[in-house]
Amino acid sequence: MFAFGQSGTYNFTMNTKIITAIVAFLIAFGFSTAITRLFVAPAGNFYSFRSESYTQNRQKIHALLQQDVRNGLQRRAKLDEMNIDLSHFSVESVVAEAELVAEYTDSSANINDSDLPHEFQAAWREHMKAWREHAEFYNRVKHSCERRRLTDDQIAETSAKQSRKIDNTWYKVLRIAKRYDAIPDGAY
Repeated sequence: MFAFGQSGTYNFTMNTKIITAIVAFLIAFGFSTAITRLFVAPAGNFYSFRSESYTQNRQKIHALLQQDVRNGLQRRAKLDEMNIDLSHFSVESVVAEAELVAEYTDSSANINDSDLPHEFQAAWREHMKAWREHAEFYNRVKHSCERRRLTDDQIAETSAKQSRKIDNTWYKVLRIAKRYDAIPDGAY
């Protein structure tokens, strides 16, 4: 195709095409970068906004869980003061547990979670639902007619099942809180 005398012309033409393609690419890249900066905020602003949001969520989740832990410790302290053995389902122990579970549930369910991340909020509400079911069960059992209808084993079995559900939902809450580094002391 090419004569020996034309190879220098061929090389010059190919070099010119390559250089022109590189220059065109650099101009197009520079132009697109300049145009993009007009419409997209710098990455630094995005991350600082994300950090502020993350920090706010961390603080709010930590505060909610800290209050919940305090509520739980108060419940446990009152139970200890009463010196009631919950392993035996006497009328006295069932009534005490019903009142303490209801008090704890009301206190923790009233902690404001409205401005927390949706995933955390859903897990927290599921946890509070498990506690409400537990409180409702003890409230029913504390009435003598319901108490007589159930054996100690049935009460223990239902209570244990509900306690497992409470634990499972609590650990789900903590897994989400861990992503925000928001787990307070005493949460485990």
